[in-house]
Amino acid sequence: MIINEEVIWIVNSLVGEFEIIKDHRNSSNRTGVLEINANNKRMFIKIHNRLSRWSPEVYAYKNWTHILGEYAPKLINFFNNDNFYGIITTPIYGKTVNEYQINDEDILEPIYYKAGELLKQLHNNFKGTYFGIPAIDGSPLESKAKTDPVDYINSALEDILKSGYDKGLLNNSDKELVKWCMKHSDVFANSKPVPTNWDFSQNNWMVDEDGKLTGFIDFENMLWGIDVDSLE
Repeated sequence: MIINEEVIWIVNSLVGEFEIIKDHRNSSNRTGVLEINANNKRMFIKIHNRLSRWSPEVYAYKNWTHILGEYAPKLINFFNNDNFYGIITTPIYGKTVNEYQINDEDILEPIYYKAGELLKQLHNNFKGTYFGIPAIDGSPLESKAKTDPVDYINSALEDILKSGYDKGLLNNSDKELVKWCMKHSDVFANSKPVPTNWDFSQNNWMVDEDGKLTGFIDFENMLWGIDVDSLE
């Protein structure tokens, strides 16, 4: 996404004069990410063109990610001008696991363990009243939020099945597997809504040069879900 003059003006009004260090997504038409220096402080600007991604990210930063301590960026500011939506955050040191192309299981095992340990903190410290994407005020962003966990699971599986049919991506075995999952979705009957992330992956896990986890980035796919959602 192009970072235009209007974005520059808004950010300038929020953090003062700044220098662009790097454009991290100059080829994307969906989100824009700039690394900047403002008053000798390194920051990141992320621009969304979808309210459904900006709202949960702002809500997560304001209400959930503080439980992760140093393993999550801090929200400096956010803005909405109706045409695009933005956040400004502090950085997390390092690069992603995928950027380092780490394949050694001896290095990956403690990364996964620590990531799971921190994810469990999110699950254990917050409980919601509905399943779905939150608006920045905490209300459901979607018009028909689910409150029953089995209904939430089956609705998601129905969407997968329909999309698979429409795009011709599922063979008969795939279709039967989805139907089997729907038939047994009552195992989630007692599940409570917890903060979870549909993009909790190596692509958003930051590590240092020694392969030690330094934190997480990218919370745009967070929502009130079931704890196993993050393990898709």
